[in-house]
Formats: sequence, C-alpha cells, structure tokens
Amino acid sequence: MEFSRKKISGYVMIATIFFVIIWFNFAYFRSQISSNHQSISEYNLSDEDIIPPADLAMAAFFYPADIYQTDENADGYVEHNQSKLKNFPRIIVEPHHGYRRAGALAAETFNQLKPFDEFYSNIILLGPSHQKFNGIALPKNGIIKTPFGELAVNQKIVGDLQKNPAAKGNQNYYTTKNSLNVQLPFIQRTFKSAKIIPVLYGKIEAKELADILAPYLKKRGVLMIIVADLAGYFLPINEDEQNPEIALRKNRHAFCSKTGIEVAVISAKKYGLVPRLLSASQTETDNNILIEAKGWSYDEPLEQTVLHGSELFYHNLRNFVRHHNKELLAVAEKSLVLAPKKRYKVKRKNYSNFLFNRGASFVKIYQGDKLINSYGEINAVRAVAADIARNIFHIMNSPEGLKITDKKSLRISLQLLTEPEEMHFSSYDDLLNQIEYGVDGLVLRSGKREGFLLPDMWLEVKDKDEFIGKLKIKAGLSPTYWSKDVKIFRFRVVEVKDDKD
Repeated sequence: MEFSRKKISGYVMIATIFFVIIWFNFAYFRSQISSNHQSISEYNLSDEDIIPPADLAMAAFFYPADIYQTDENADGYVEHNQSKLKNFPRIIVEPHHGYRRAGALAAETFNQLKPFDEFYSNIILLGPSHQKFNGIALPKNGIIKTPFGELAVNQKIVGDLQKNPAAKGNQNYYTTKNSLNVQLPFIQRTFKSAKIIPVLYGKIEAKELADILAPYLKKRGVLMIIVADLAGYFLPINEDEQNPEIALRKNRHAFCSKTGIEVAVISAKKYGLVPRLLSASQTETDNNILIEAKGWSYDEPLEQTVLHGSELFYHNLRNFVRHHNKELLAVAEKSLVLAPKKRYKVKRKNYSNFLFNRGASFVKIYQGDKLINSYGEINAVRAVAADIARNIFHIMNSPEGLKITDKKSLRISLQLLTEPEEMHFSSYDDLLNQIEYGVDGLVLRSGKREGFLLPDMWLEVKDKDEFIGKLKIKAGLSPTYWSKDVKIFRFRVVEVKDDKD
C-alpha cells in the first residue's frame, strides 16, 4: 500500500480541528456553569472583610426601662471605629448608668464587637437586681420587647436554669425594671441572630453563680455580658489597673454588682481568658482621675480561637452568605421565573466568582404557609448557584409544582449546607452527648443505607434520641436499629434571607 503524505496531512488537519473544537466547547462549558475547586465551606475572608469600613453605628443611648421609650436628649450616633479586638471576647463587663454618663462608652464597646457579630449564637446577660431576694431570677416569656423590635430568649437554656435551686420561687422578681434593659438596644444593633439568656441575681455567692453559668459559658459562640455600676471609682488608668481583679482588690467603695465582677474574674481564670480595658469615661480632678465608667473584655488567647471541623465550616459559610446573599437570592428568583419550562443557566459573567464555589443547597417552596415541595442534596458536587437553580427546577417539575398557576404568591426558603463532618463516638450515649441540640443537621450511613435530616427537624422532636430515630427511618432503617458499622456525620445550615425580611 503506497504511503500518502497528502492523506496523512489531511488526517492531522482533521484531528487538530476536532480537538480545537472540543477544547473550545469544554472551555465555554466550564466558563458558564462548572464549579470552582473551593467549596463554600472553605470561603476565606480578606482583611477588608474582617474589619469593615467605617459606617454609621448604633445610637448611643439608654432608655427608661419601665416605659421602653427613647429619650429626646440622646446624644445622636457614635461613629464606628476599627475594632481593637483581635480575638473573640468571651466576657464583657459594661456599665449600667444612664446614657448621659456612659452611653458613648457602651456604644464604643459594642462597636468593637461588630466584626464578630455572627460568631455569637447566645448572649448571657448578667446583672444585679434592684430588689432583695436570694439566688437568681429569670424571665417568664420567650420574647423581650424593645423600641427596636423583639429579642428572642433562649428558652431551652432559661428552662434549664429555672430547675436550679437558686432560681426556685424567684420568677416574680424578674420585672421590666431591671439593670439588664440598658444593654438591650446595643445588643439588637450589634448581633443579628443571637438569642439572649437574661439572668438577674440577688444575694448569692460569686462562686456559686459562676458555677451555675459555667456549663453554658464554656460552649463556643456564647458571650457573657455583665452589667456593673462602678461610679466614683478613683483609680488612675495604667497597666496595673487594666486587670479587673487588681482594680477590685484596690477599690474601697461599696458599689453595685460587685458579685458580677467577681463572677467575671472567676470565669476568666477558669478558662484562661485575657483581661483588656476596652474603654473608660473619666473626669480629671486635682489629685486623681475619676473613672465614671469602665468597659472590660475577657478575650480568648489567640491560640485558643482556632476553629476546626463543622465549627470552621459554619463560620466560613455564614460569612459567605453574608457577603453574597443578594446574588444567591437573584439566582433563586430567576430560576423560579423560568421553571418549569426551562432551567436557569447561571453564567459567570453575571455573578461573582464565589457563586461558582462548590456548594450544597436545600430549597423549599411555599404558597402562603403551605409547603409545595422541597429538594436538595447533602453533598457539594456542583457550583452553589447551579445547585440552587437545579433544585428549584426539580421542585417546579414535580407533580405539586406543575399544578401551580400563580408564581407571584410563591415564597422560597433557601438554605446552604456545610460540608458533612464525620463524628467519632464510643457508644450511642457518647454520640448523643456530642450532638448539639437544635443546631446540628445529621447524616446517617449504614451499608448502602443513607439518610439525612436538616436542623429544622429539631422543631418536631422532643429530644436527641427521637431525632436519631427519625434519621434511621429516613435511611430506611428501623427506629431501634443500631450497629457498630453506623456512621454519623454532622453539618450546619445557614439560611439565605432577603434584607426585607
């Protein structure tokens, strides 16, 4: 057979054109809908993200606790300053004077907390009662109203504290007139979703009170704010007196909330926290500096603030949602408009590159309060924007979705999931102890069986054991089934909310 150079050249030309076409198609396909290597649970912040630029901060005022009404003479607004804090505060000591004496100081302290607002899920608010009683008093209601709306009380923790002998028979001592109210406006302006645990104390030893609160303070994401009256506190501001323990020892005056400060000192020693003077309001006299009010912080040492596993994923994911919630909602809205006839194709040129990080989403669509359908996967296998579009398309093509005639009445609930983290446990009881009630979503795998439940399922169960039982059923197993081969993974969920909500 005669060797033809012309034919070989032709074949090479055809092959080259073929591979060029494939390459351009691949490049185009990747630029349109493929995912980045990084997942949304690995989202990293720049320095500019961690410390936001100056903005208008909270109003610097306190208000009359009995009528919940702001004062006309409040001193306006305090500009937001860059936080001096480089690590997570665990305890804050704040004055509870009126705003004319300490409002600006309190605002300064809370402004320094703003960069860390999403880290905290619960705030223990501890202050002295103006009535005489023994022990502690807690609120009866799950909601506390203020001029800025409502603050949610963590009823589970308050319920646990109510069982303590120190709280027995003291419910009536928790009234609207108390030392804690002065902190509420600042908490609302600073923390977006944290629940509060308000604790009033009467006559009680500081060691006993510290022991009562210790199980909750040791958990990550908890901040304790102690309100204290340190008026007439004659001490110069220098390095020695930045430690509240030294200041407490030197003080010769009787002052309100001495017990609260002792609780701060005891707790700080127990957890190895570092004291820091945040701010002080002062007046110079002939011989001394009159410290009218002080704000202290007890911070975790930097080496103790390293997050791991699900905590790190959760922290990263909340930052991801905070920075990209508008774009995520835009993807969901456009997907709903095109479905069920067409799936929305998310193009890179229209959105931030971060929306093409791998991510798992779970979508629920409601008509009014009625759930139409829900859909999502646990594993992050595609760009999060593409995953949202796919899930909405799937729901709208379900039998329930195809019956919808009026899309204007639809409401989308959009949740993003962290990467599942395997839990290691020695027994079933050990597993239950590790699970965080009301927070963790769980995946169960046993052989070829697998099921997962979102954290909102906690609203439908009474305890951890029932949650695991429903998880087994979801995986196609008996509620009583257990085996050494069972693997449990935990994950967290962050809801994408419209700013109008």
